[in-house]
Amino acid sequence: MAYIIKEPKEDTRSFLGRQVDQIGALLLVWLITFLLMANFTGKLTTALTFSIPLLVFEALVLRKFLHIRLQKKQNKRRRWLAGQRMIKNLKNMNPESEFKPYVHKIIAGLPGFQNVLVPEEGKGSEEVKNWGIDLVSDYHGTPVAIQCKYPEGDREITPSDIRALAGALKLEGFKNGLLVTCGEFGPGAARVATELSRKGMNIKLIDRYKLMDLARQAGFDGIPAEQSGPGTPLTTRGNRNRIVAALKDTIFTSRTKAKSYFLYGLLLYGGYILMRGTTNLSLIYLAFAVLNLLLGACCLYLGRSVDDKDPLAGLGADK
Repeated sequence: MAYIIKEPKEDTRSFLGRQVDQIGALLLVWLITFLLMANFTGKLTTALTFSIPLLVFEALVLRKFLHIRLQKKQNKRRRWLAGQRMIKNLKNMNPESEFKPYVHKIIAGLPGFQNVLVPEEGKGSEEVKNWGIDLVSDYHGTPVAIQCKYPEGDREITPSDIRALAGALKLEGFKNGLLVTCGEFGPGAARVATELSRKGMNIKLIDRYKLMDLARQAGFDGIPAEQSGPGTPLTTRGNRNRIVAALKDTIFTSRTKAKSYFLYGLLLYGGYILMRGTTNLSLIYLAFAVLNLLLGACCLYLGRSVDDKDPLAGLGADK
């Protein structure tokens, strides 16, 4: 959630400056490839013969790499701006008539939640609401009670607020709950929630930043999703773009995938060492070893990372 808290830096370079940097990066990658192959083969002509075709491939990979990086920066910028708008809107909301319905819409839009209702509409009664339970729902089949807290001014949610919710959950037979606030949790709040979880009472604490992250997941972050609705014609170009996007997401899906690329790269390099000097096939092993190492490096940079744990991780684990 760093894109919400910290403003992303903008690229202030000119178009010419970006092009010069790209060409310099490409030449540097090619030079490293050429020197590695020259060192491994011991023949400059052989290294040059294999490194020139690789230069074309490296240029394509670098172009795609820079394009993905630019998209990531633009998306971070959009999300940060959307986050700033959300903070402003949350501060100006009416606790009863606006904040609770807003939380209702977010929860209803999240995967896994079904039948998000206010108590008098669904299970329970007005008595349930009097305990401070604003919404009830099912999360992957597990009953969940939700409390919406809109603190006045800079007041933080205290451990006593969490214990009060735990008491309400126990009286109404809930084992899982969400305490959602547009503010922040004070010292000791997380410790109390951890202690309650050891006793079988699972309460997830959702502060303003986690709420904004849930809003993004539910499609409330201001970035339109690239989806085709009912009746939208799927053109050949659209299908091709989806295939390319899916392929890109498969290759650079996460930073953890880099481990596999590095492992395969080392295995292929081991095959090159064993076959070196006996057959030209060893150069193919070397080329694919370099390719996997480059893909691993791209995954480390472009892959998705988890800055914070999923706010709903573990919710409903014990039914």
